[in-house]
Amino acid sequence: MASTESPTPLQPLDERPRGLDRLLSAFGALCIGFAALRAALAYGGLPERIAIHFNMSGEADGFAGKSAIFGLPALLGFVWLMLFLVSEHMPASEMNIPIQLNEQNRSRAYVLSKRLLRFVQAAIGLTAILIIEHILAYSANPVVAQKLSMVVMVSILVIVISPMLVYYFALKRIGK
Repeated sequence: MASTESPTPLQPLDERPRGLDRLLSAFGALCIGFAALRAALAYGGLPERIAIHFNMSGEADGFAGKSAIFGLPALLGFVWLMLFLVSEHMPASEMNIPIQLNEQNRSRAYVLSKRLLRFVQAAIGLTAILIIEHILAYSANPVVAQKLSMVVMVSILVIVISPMLVYYFALKRIGK
């Protein structure tokens, strides 16, 4: 026979960002600001057409006018802002967490999930700096920059994927 008792309500969560969360968000914003400032300071010395995309060999395969140097900080700034709004305002109860939640693990899972968004904000900021620096280096000396392209690409992959891998394994650990 089915029980007619209603489930015990879960305790409310403290969803306020912690110190590390604020630090990660601020770091990402500062990095994007630095990339934009770096682009602005270098703008006068750029050629009229700059490389904005590179193939796997590090060769430029996409070009635009030099004002395109501001597109990346603007785009990544917008992505940073969207992640900030989600991490600040999405109630934890509406997050899609890929483990079975219970009273013991749900608070930690929500904190980890929101922290992942903060780490991605920081990763986006670092990515902005790396790409702007690579574009500027390519504009100054394409031969040297081409040799460093693979290092830049691998660095970006590590910076972006690492927080997701840490999140995945941390969630798996608390989900047991």
